[in-house]
Amino acid sequence: MADPPILTPDDHACIGAVVVAYGYLEHELIRAAISVSGGPKDISDKDNEKIENVLEDGSALKARLQVFCGLAKKHKALDRKQIADIYKNMELGIKYRNMVCHGLWQRLSTGQLRVQFYGKGCVSAGSPEVGLFSQNDLNGIAKVSFDCAKELGEL
Repeated sequence: MADPPILTPDDHACIGAVVVAYGYLEHELIRAAISVSGGPKDISDKDNEKIENVLEDGSALKARLQVFCGLAKKHKALDRKQIADIYKNMELGIKYRNMVCHGLWQRLSTGQLRVQFYGKGCVSAGSPEVGLFSQNDLNGIAKVSFDCAKELGEL
């Protein structure tokens, strides 16, 4: 078995900040979906089922976002522009969530951080997805994710 990758404490902190931001974002998506649907006491069985389904199947961030946005639109909690803005702001989170949270991280001699992740389609392709990030890149992804979660928290 190979030795674990060498990362600096700052690398760990940057990666960890993104992971924590994603957790916050996923939490706020579900909390906001419940809120816009009438809250835990007044939610319809159909809306409750939509939320429960996305929780039970371990759905990805994108699926949780779709459920929230669908319910926000249905209950007129947000307009089309606000929903489009949320999707745009969450693009990075959706794109990199699984890679960041479940990938193998390594520090390159250039100082960049390399992550490899076996996602859908990687087995037949014969290789994992690869991402290259700087600490600033990761800090930016964390900030956008925290900002999105904070915005959802205000609903």
